[in-house]
Amino acid sequence: MRRWSLTVTDTLFVTDLDGTLLTPDAAISPRTRELLARLLSDGLPLTVATARTSISVVPMLEGLPFKLPLILQNGSVLHDPVTGKIV
Repeated sequence: MRRWSLTVTDTLFVTDLDGTLLTPDAAISPRTRELLARLLSDGLPLTVATARTSISVVPMLEGLPFKLPLILQNGSVLHDPVTGKIV
């Protein structure tokens, strides 16, 4: 299992969904899902920022071990993926 160096863990990685992680049919490909699961399990500080709502995002990310709040609705909502609550 790979562990991240101090310089990498001092950085927060944020990605959009549409046009980046999602396929044209608004899904995460199996390969991308596998890589994300591995990176998140290894402790990579990663979250998403999107204009989408929690109703559409949570099912897309189901099963991925996100620990940091998800930034939704253009930054107006923070969703805690661990508790499922709006922060």
